Amino acid sequence: PSLPDLQCTKDLSPEADGNHWVEVAFKPFSIEYFSYDNSIFSQHGSGGGWEVRCGTEGVELVWSTESGHNEFFHISDSNLEEGQWYHVAVAFQASSSELTLFVNGESTTKIIDGTFKKC
Repeated sequence: PSLPDLQCTKDLSPEADGNHWVEVAFKPFSIEYFSYDNSIFSQHGSGGGWEVRCGTEGVELVWSTESGHNEFFHISDSNLEEGQWYHVAVAFQASSSELTLFVNGESTTKIIDGTFKKC
């Protein structure tokens, strides 16, 4: 089934000096091979922002920095299936530059090198 995109009028990008948390539950109707075809949550534009997406290799987080590169990391879940519910959350701790991606309670954390770049 085709569902409309949800629109948000609030800027959900984190501030460089503040903590940030966002979470969503999603149920994919189809999972394309390339994760960029499967955005779960996105506030990403040309050269900036962040995005949570999924593909055949699991859930991925893309985080842009002022230095001009994107940080990519993912949680592999070979059991990611169409028609199943998943809980995804992203937490950013500004004081330590820690970015954590959670998928159904499993997490991975990365120290971000550089300041977040808004889109």
